[in-house]
Amino acid sequence: MMYKFTPARFEQLVKEFQEQEGKIMSHKGNEYSDQEDRLLNFREVAEFLGRTPAEVALAYLMKHIQSIALAVRTGKYAWAWETEGGEGLKQRIADARNYLLLLAACLEEENDSVMFDGLDLIVDVLPDYALGRRRGLTDEETERRARAALTWAINRILDREGAQV
Repeated sequence: MMYKFTPARFEQLVKEFQEQEGKIMSHKGNEYSDQEDRLLNFREVAEFLGRTPAEVALAYLMKHIQSIALAVRTGKYAWAWETEGGEGLKQRIADARNYLLLLAACLEEENDSVMFDGLDLIVDVLPDYALGRRRGLTDEETERRARAALTWAINRILDREGAQV
């Protein structure tokens, strides 16, 4: 009879990995970055190598994937979190999953950077004076409210980045 990996057992495995990954991310994150910038390590290595932080994160991920692939291909691994010699295969898989999240963070930052760099292309924002008049506002009130709303929106966006205008 073939052994079945039940949904309950799978959920147990998922929970075990998520708990360990959180511990690993917290511990290793403090070793490689400061409290202000979780991607500091990737940014600094990228600068040294003339690459992007995402490319560095991908290289680190691939190092783990290669190690996992070799272990599975050869059958030489301990299905454990730690071994006498260091990391078990479970930890290498958890590290790979964490590097996927760090890669996602690098890509998100890269995307945000492109969007923020595009903000300097905006010379002016024109208020909708006709809508303001329909709301009973003067053109001056419409312009003041539109600029205040734009400033508010920009500050909300920048708050996510820890900066403010």
